[in-house]
Amino acid sequence: MSLSICKDIGKIFSSCETVAFAGAVYIIGGLTGLIWNYQFWFLEDLGASQLLMGLCVAVQCLAAEMPFFFFFAGWFIKTFGYFNCVIGSFVAFTLRLGLYYILVNPWMILPIEMLHGVTFAVFYASMTGYASHSAPPGTEATMMGILGGLFEGLGVATGSLLGGVGFDRLGSRQTFLVAATISMVCAPTLAIIQWVLRRLRK
Repeated sequence: MSLSICKDIGKIFSSCETVAFAGAVYIIGGLTGLIWNYQFWFLEDLGASQLLMGLCVAVQCLAAEMPFFFFFAGWFIKTFGYFNCVIGSFVAFTLRLGLYYILVNPWMILPIEMLHGVTFAVFYASMTGYASHSAPPGTEATMMGILGGLFEGLGVATGSLLGGVGFDRLGSRQTFLVAATISMVCAPTLAIIQWVLRRLRK
């Protein structure tokens, strides 16, 4: 069994495109971990009530996730492709984290959280779709496990750890600004990598 898994992993990462996609998944996991673990602490510092924090989650789940998962994610993927949807998620993360940086009125978090539909739902649908569509035959489950581990395992853990260091040493706003900058750099970088790989395949 272990030899079979190693062979599957070797097949999966023999593709430069998959390596680039996996790297993007890991970074988005880090950005997600930062938000998941430190958003409410930031809102508490702004004087947000428990009601507002509950409404924040409700907006994320009901107004952002559900419509995108049910109606829009498939259209985005079909229209733009897996890579471009992940690039779009980086753009949305840049905007979302940048807005956190300038946020003063905690109630304004509610419209900002509509971006969760792109940063999570569209991304997650793209990740699972890419794993199913691009994995070498017979490695689909292994690839989904690897990407899922990079996102919710290694990525979220990294974001949680570095987020804590950032909050301690830089403060909440500067940490969100650094994360927004990282995301802003990743979007064109992934686009360039995708363009180069396409040129090399021709």
